[in-house]
Amino acid sequence: MITTSRVLTMTACLLFIWSGSTWAFFESNKELSKSAKVTLSEAVETAAEMAPGKAVEAQIGEEDDRVVYWIEVVDSKNATRTIYVDAETGKVVNMEKD
Repeated sequence: MITTSRVLTMTACLLFIWSGSTWAFFESNKELSKSAKVTLSEAVETAAEMAPGKAVEAQIGEEDDRVVYWIEVVDSKNATRTIYVDAETGKVVNMEKD
């Protein structure tokens, strides 16, 4: 039978591990954003021009050795597209239907 103290200890360890990986994710985004010349809002505007609809999610990351924003857009027919915008040039580098 697992005692309460063991459950609390395991929970604390899991929270520590989870918070460490989350912190690393935010730190990597912070580093990527330093190289971006285009703002997130500018990237969202560019994505909306390419695929009219509502931007529902946006992130910065790396794709093909470049820093990009990927913006998920949902159109009036509920179709989803992901638009990849180069964070340095502001140009669309890829578009995928989901």
